[in-house]
Amino acid sequence: MVFERLRMMFDLWRDQREIDALSDREVEDLGLTRDQLRAFARVPMDVPERLVAMAAIFGQTEADVKRNYADYLELLEVCVRCGARQQCVETLDDFATARPDACGFCPNAGSYQRMAGIAA
Repeated sequence: MVFERLRMMFDLWRDQREIDALSDREVEDLGLTRDQLRAFARVPMDVPERLVAMAAIFGQTEADVKRNYADYLELLEVCVRCGARQQCVETLDDFATARPDACGFCPNAGSYQRMAGIAA
C-alpha cells in the first residue's frame, strides 16, 4: 500500500513536470488550459471508468459523455470530489440491475439525466 502511494506521488510529480514543460502553443493546441491539464493529471485512475459506467446506467455511451470535452472535464471534477465513492462502487458492482432512479446519490446524476433526456 505504501509503495503504491509513493508510486502514485512520483507519477503525479512527473506528469506535473511534463505539463509545465509544454509550451503555451502546445497547451493551446490541446484545447485546455494548463490548470485544466494539471487537474486532469490528478484524477485518480478509476474515476474516468466509474464516470463512464455510471453514465451507461443512464443510457449514455462513452462517446456521449466525451462529446463536449469541457463538459466531460466538469463531470470528472464533480466525480473526483464525490463523497459517495463507496456507494458508487457498490452500484457499479451490481451494474446489471442498476437503474437511474437508484443513483440519486451521484452528484452527476442530473447531468446524465439531461444528456439522456430523462425527466428528473
